[in-house]
Amino acid sequence: MSTDLTQENDTEVTDADPMGEVDSVRETILEQRYQAKDEPISLEKELEEASVKTAYLKKQLEKSIKSYKSKHSTNTSLGVVIKFLALVFSAIVTILLGLDAAKYSDAALVISALISVVASVSAYFDFSELSLKFKETIDQLETLQVRLDYMMEGNAYIRMHEIEAVMNDYLKVLDSTQDFFQKVRHEGNGKK
Repeated sequence: MSTDLTQENDTEVTDADPMGEVDSVRETILEQRYQAKDEPISLEKELEEASVKTAYLKKQLEKSIKSYKSKHSTNTSLGVVIKFLALVFSAIVTILLGLDAAKYSDAALVISALISVVASVSAYFDFSELSLKFKETIDQLETLQVRLDYMMEGNAYIRMHEIEAVMNDYLKVLDSTQDFFQKVRHEGNGKK
């Protein structure tokens, strides 16, 4: 059983239910923070809150990296398949029309229509563009993960402003990727 976080009462957050316990600790800290608005937060409480948020952000980064690696892999594979289908269908149409235009014209027409469908799917989903963006997102998230791991290394305490800076950068990366995704979808629909 590994310990990710220890509260003042030495309650451990375990691998069995880490998010439930972290959420509980976070709610307690936030309640205390907002009940005593006039009182400045003690350094001890700030460090405790930063510790909870650090654990939460570390889990979110790991989850996002895993998700974007899967999306990158899927889009790369689909991009290759779509390009291969377009190439094969184009070659077949050329061969059919070269053999005997009258005899194979119906088959060539059907395959030619399939090329249009493949091209439309490729334009709408733009797998290559998305694959590249997802790879860029993975690289940015891994950089944030290294920053966070570096901050957690040793006996140094992480302050709230430090963890909030990493969280803001994390949200910027996700927003940028989501904006790009929406842009690609709108362009695929013929909207600008």
